[in-house]
Amino acid sequence: MKHENVVLFDNAGLPSIMVKFTPEAGKPLDPVFTVCGRRAKAIYISKYENALVKGVPCSIPYAQAKNCIDFDTASALCRSKGPGWHLMTNAEWMYLQNESIEGGTLPHGNTASGSYYWDKSESGEKYDYGHTLTGSGPVTWTHTHTPDGVCDLCGDNWEMVAGLRLVKGAIEYIKDNDAAVADLSPDSEAWQRAQTAAGETIYRDAESDIKVTTEAPEDCWDGCRFKEMEIALDEVPEILRQLGIVPQEDYYDKGHMNLRGSVKVSRWLGKWLDERYALPDHRDDPAYAESWNADWAEYARKAGLEE
Repeated sequence: MKHENVVLFDNAGLPSIMVKFTPEAGKPLDPVFTVCGRRAKAIYISKYENALVKGVPCSIPYAQAKNCIDFDTASALCRSKGPGWHLMTNAEWMYLQNESIEGGTLPHGNTASGSYYWDKSESGEKYDYGHTLTGSGPVTWTHTHTPDGVCDLCGDNWEMVAGLRLVKGAIEYIKDNDAAVADLSPDSEAWQRAQTAAGETIYRDAESDIKVTTEAPEDCWDGCRFKEMEIALDEVPEILRQLGIVPQEDYYDKGHMNLRGSVKVSRWLGKWLDERYALPDHRDDPAYAESWNADWAEYARKAGLEE
């Protein structure tokens, strides 16, 4: 990941602390860096949930984040700051999530009246009914578990993003990171429907349990834990992964990885060790290679992994 903290000033002259992200050389270009078909040199994401200063949303620490606000008002306030300013997009949210997953640093946060539910020693500066001041929690409350990460993505307030919506159950989105500048109104031509490879519209059905399907749902309302949402499709279209609609695929339960997750962690750990220590390579060492390579081949065959 390549990012740094910077201060930007809006058209009212008010400062906001932002995290600047730039594309990494040698890596495929993430859709977040494509806006209206053009490659962006960088994107800027608020380091903190925004508080209102003279009626203007600003990314500042140790402030009371604005909540109890509807989407249209929040989006309009962000764009009123001047060209380029916008409500966080779903593409940007997914970029942060993917960085956290890749780095093994999914953010903790205020999920228990000012503290982190799974470790009550982690807490922020509390106010009004268990809210916490922006950026007042420990570094594990950032998306990188470091001081320069984006804060407070987990818990405290309900976050909203631009570029993803439901219309009578149909999942609709705005491609790439176009939602940063596109018309977000209900009838905007920027919206497109998520589809399967066969061109079928993908819906969210809440008639009983929540599931993703190609069958148009009846009018209904329900909820479930995200990890319990069913993907009732023969194949999971890549667009659902890009939009963040597929539940976490790496965990068997809260404390254990599944096969996919264990492979991901093993690869990350191997890379981390390789970068820091001059460990000998035993793959061609006769004392290890024959039995280890045979075990690996059997494991890869049963698990459906590429060697």
